[in-house]
Amino acid sequence: MSRLFYVIILCLTLSLQARDDAERFLISNFEHPLMHIMNDLIRQSYKDIGIDIEFVTRPDAHGLKMLNAGQVDADVIRADYMVNRYPNILPVQPVLLRPQMIIFCRKNIPCNADILKNKNVVIHGYSYLTDSLRMRYQENVSADFFKMKNYDLTVEQLQDGKIDYLMMSMIKGRMPEVLKTEFNHVVLYEYETHHMIHRRHQHLVTQLSAALEKNLVKLQITGSKRVTIQNHPGSF
Repeated sequence: MSRLFYVIILCLTLSLQARDDAERFLISNFEHPLMHIMNDLIRQSYKDIGIDIEFVTRPDAHGLKMLNAGQVDADVIRADYMVNRYPNILPVQPVLLRPQMIIFCRKNIPCNADILKNKNVVIHGYSYLTDSLRMRYQENVSADFFKMKNYDLTVEQLQDGKIDYLMMSMIKGRMPEVLKTEFNHVVLYEYETHHMIHRRHQHLVTQLSAALEKNLVKLQITGSKRVTIQNHPGSF
C-alpha cells in the first residue's frame, strides 16, 4: 500500500507538471526600442521546449512585482541586481547582455558618481534605467531624474546646453561617436542581464537555458557577433 501511494503521488506530480508546461506562459516585458529582438529570442526558446507564450508590457519594475507574486510566469530580460529583493524570481543562464551604466555630461561641469548625491542635479534617461539606478544605490541618490522619451532629441538638448546630464546603458566599446567626442562621461558600473522565471517553473530551467544558448548564437547578439543590439545607442 505504501509503495502504491508513492506511485500515485508521483504520477499526479508528473501530470500536473506536464499540464503546467502545456499551458500558455504569460511573460512580462517593458517598453524599449530593442525589446522586439529579445521577444523573438524568448519566443523561439520557449517554442523549442514546447511552450506557447504571450507577452504583457508593463511599466518598468512593475513586471518584476507581478512575476514575484506569480501573476506572470517569466520576464523577458532584467538586470540581475534588480531581482535580489524578490525571493520567487530565478535568473536563467546564459547571460544575455553585459551593459554599462553611463552618465554623459556637458563639458566643463562635474562628471563623476558624486553628482548622484547632488539634489540640484537633473539627469535625463529612460525610466527603466532611472528605476534600476535607484534600486542599486537606494538612499545614496539625491539627484532628480527626468524621463527621456526620444534619444535623438535628448542628445540635441545636451549639445545645445539645455540639459546637463544624460544617462544611458551601453555595451562596452559601442559608444556612439557623438557621445564619445562631444561630452565627458563616467561609467557607474557594469552589470549582467538574464531572462527571469518564477520559482514554480524551476524544473524548466535546464531545458530553457539550453534553448536560450542556442538561439543567442542564431540571433548574433552574443560574444564577438553581438551586432544587432550593439549598433543601437542604448542597451537594457
